[in-house]
Amino acid sequence: MLKLSHFLICYLIFLLFGALIFYELNVVEEKKRHIYVNNQIKQFINRNNKCLKEHDLYFYVDYFLDKSHTGLWYSSSSKANITKWTFGQGLFFVTSLITTVEKTKTF
Repeated sequence: MLKLSHFLICYLIFLLFGALIFYELNVVEEKKRHIYVNNQIKQFINRNNKCLKEHDLYFYVDYFLDKSHTGLWYSSSSKANITKWTFGQGLFFVTSLITTVEKTKTF
């Protein structure tokens, strides 16, 4: 019984660290994409500020990013970038990875 409880505790710690790693890796990549897209939007607005309002541009950017399923979300009212990647998704991913990948047997 003691071995089983140690195994379960170690397994849970392993899952939590794995989820944390996947979460951190994805958040860094999303932040890079947010910075890039924000810079492109600012450059576009500076070049075309006479024919396009900033609010309209953010509407179209939000629409196309939503349709392309990139995981990014932009708001015209606030420049805050909200990530769609959560720790729970990381935990789900690492759990499904562990339960589906098994050691191959050679004969």
